[in-house]
Amino acid sequence: MPGAFIDRDVKIVFNPKDFGEEKYSVTIDNVQIEGAIFDNDDVEIETTGQMGADILRQPILTVSESDAANLAAGQTVVVRDVTYRVVSWMNEGDGTVSIYLGIV
Repeated sequence: MPGAFIDRDVKIVFNPKDFGEEKYSVTIDNVQIEGAIFDNDDVEIETTGQMGADILRQPILTVSESDAANLAAGQTVVVRDVTYRVVSWMNEGDGTVSIYLGIV
């Protein structure tokens, strides 16, 4: 559980005027999320048994730990009117969780 100062700082980072999505415009399993950052960039994935790597599009949603408390694989996530499913997630250790999404 992050300290109060981390929770406060995370809310600043999720501010829609700076980086975040509009307040309550993201849902996880039909629950509105107060603040989130959506990133749909290309990522480099190392390929086992081959030289080099593949470049793939990977949608990632970053939310506060409290918004990810009941996260489960396969849950539905809606961002910018596009429906995704939770594939996996990683606690970043700074009060946020990165959720890796797959298109439904």
